[in-house]
Amino acid sequence: MITGGTGTGAAALADPNTSEARSHRISELMGAVSFRGKIYLGARRYPRARIYEYDPSREWRLGVNPKEVRNGDAVLGDRPAIGTVNKSGYLGGQLLFHNPRTGRTEIHDKLIKDQSIMSPAYRNAVLYAGTSVYGGYGAAETQTDARLIAWDVEKGRKLWEKTPVPGERTVPSLSFYRQGGLWGATAGVVFRYDHCRFAIRRYTPYNWPQDGGYALADLAFRKRGGHLYGSMPGVGLYRLDPRTWKMTVITDRPVYRMALHPDGRLFANDGAELLAPPRAAEPA
Repeated sequence: MITGGTGTGAAALADPNTSEARSHRISELMGAVSFRGKIYLGARRYPRARIYEYDPSREWRLGVNPKEVRNGDAVLGDRPAIGTVNKSGYLGGQLLFHNPRTGRTEIHDKLIKDQSIMSPAYRNAVLYAGTSVYGGYGAAETQTDARLIAWDVEKGRKLWEKTPVPGERTVPSLSFYRQGGLWGATAGVVFRYDHCRFAIRRYTPYNWPQDGGYALADLAFRKRGGHLYGSMPGVGLYRLDPRTWKMTVITDRPVYRMALHPDGRLFANDGAELLAPPRAAEPA
C-alpha cells in the first residue's frame, strides 16, 4: 500500500503483511486510486497539481515510474475519475477522466461556482462527487455550503447538484452501502442520500477554517460485518452501524486519514505514524 505526506512531500510503500516500508521523494500526496494494476497518485506541487501513474510491479523512478500524466491547475468503467483543487490564489476545480490506453484526459470545469471537486463515487453509469468551498491556498471562499453532484458518465453532463448539509464546507468522502444509499462524511457529520432525500447525524462540532479544510474525514463500507468505518476530527477512528447510526470509537487518537485494504483490514495515520491493527484484533 502507498501512503503520502505533506511538508517536504514523500511516498511510503508499506507492506501490510511484514510492516516493512520504503520511502521515496515526491510532491505532497493528497489521494490515490488503484486501476487495472496501476496506481494513480494525486500530488500537490505548488502552485499546480500533478497526476502520476505508478506501476507497483516496477522499480520506483520518479518521472519514469511514476510518470506524470496530468499537469494542470489543480474509477469508473474503463477510466479513472479524478477531482482537483485550483492552484494557489484561485477558487474552483475540475473533474477529470483519464484514459490510460490513449493517454488523453477529458476535462470538465466550472461544474459548481467557486468550488473544488473532492470525492468521486461511481454506480450505474452515474458519478457522484462531493465538493469543497475552498480553492487554492490564499483564495477567499465565496460559498458557505459544499455540494453533492451527480454526473451522467455516458452523456457527459451534470444531472443535478444538492446541498447535503447546510454549513458544511467540504464533503471529502463518499461510500455506497451494499445496494442501498450513498453515504458521506464531513468533519463532524455523517449523512445518507437515498430516494432523493438526505438523512443527517451530527456527531461532533467543528469550526471550519477560513483558508483550507479538505481531507478532514474518510468513510468506507466494509463487507465483512456490514459496517461503515471512518475517521473524523474530534472523534478518531470509528465504526458505524448503518441500520441504527450507532457510532463506536475504535481509537480516539487524532487520526487524519483512513484507508480500507481489499482484504478488509483498516489502516490509518496519526501524524507520521501508520496505524495497522493486527488481523486478530480487527472488529467483525
